Amino acid sequence: MPASRRALSCCALLALWLLPLLARAGQGLLYPVFDMAPWAYFDAQCEARGIAVETAQAIARRAGLPLRLPHERELEHGPPPEGAVLRLSAVPRRPGMAVVGSRPVFEIDLILVSAAPDRFTAPEALRGRRIGYDRDESRVRERLEALAAEVVPFPDYPAMVAALRAGTVEAVAGVREGLVYELRRGRDGASLLRSALPLGRLPVWLHLDAAAPEDWAERLESAVAGFVESGRYASLRDRYLSRAAQGGLPLRLDCPPLTPAGP
Repeated sequence: MPASRRALSCCALLALWLLPLLARAGQGLLYPVFDMAPWAYFDAQCEARGIAVETAQAIARRAGLPLRLPHERELEHGPPPEGAVLRLSAVPRRPGMAVVGSRPVFEIDLILVSAAPDRFTAPEALRGRRIGYDRDESRVRERLEALAAEVVPFPDYPAMVAALRAGTVEAVAGVREGLVYELRRGRDGASLLRSALPLGRLPVWLHLDAAAPEDWAERLESAVAGFVESGRYASLRDRYLSRAAQGGLPLRLDCPPLTPAGP
């Protein structure tokens, strides 16, 4: 085979190998938005907001990668939008996801809140007590079970805080930011939070679709390092919690999907 034809054949094979990679790169990153203020939610204009959303945006911007923000349900029902999924999670690994880098993006505090704080002066006091938690937070459940508490699952933070105020559970446990946001919406929030019991800290890691191009992980790892060193997380957290204390955050649950439904 002439050298020119061999060169053309090699170029054609290389193109076939690169096309899927280039196509995927053109699709960019996807950060699924779930309805949980102040972490992630859609506002009255259907714009994605929240501490985690702005963290993901800042990291993607530092990495020079495009980011789209579909609702979580778009990845669960029907054909999802195309792209490499990005998540922030305290769970070490998810199916099909790989941890980016060797350092967490930030750490979150777990706390316990009770209407009778004198009963809960130390973690050991949770033994045998009815404690509510968000059923999606497996690490909170594990912590409560390790302390021999009677765990009571709830669908979300509003439901478990309502149960606390109604007296159906003795206390509730969860991520500080989520409990601060939900409790500050009530008049008794400040007094309940004043005696919150610390239950430890959890690192939150960046997870990336394991099928994403290798250089994306490298770029994101560098971006995470820059984000951590900037100290931006603390200012994001404080801004959202301050807004919550001033009257809450406008959540909207009927925003259209990122990708239209098929025929």
